[in-house]
Amino acid sequence: MISPKWSKLAESILGNKEGKYCHWCKFINCHDGIAECSNPKSKFCDDDRIRTWDGLECASECGLFKLDDWYIDDKNYEATFNIK
Repeated sequence: MISPKWSKLAESILGNKEGKYCHWCKFINCHDGIAECSNPKSKFCDDDRIRTWDGLECASECGLFKLDDWYIDDKNYEATFNIK
């Protein structure tokens, strides 16, 4: 489950408070500015990169979205934004 602080950011930036967005999924691999799905069961796995603007739609259509563990802890939010 998403942490309260990440949830607020997700709602304001992504439009959903659960963080359901491909780039926040545990199966996404980001390298050289390219995001690709690594879940072989996903219909998006063998596609080209998942573009930023496709993140919401792909996460909804995939049915296999799993929030990355990074977003379940407020401490990671604070570290990301250098909040003390």
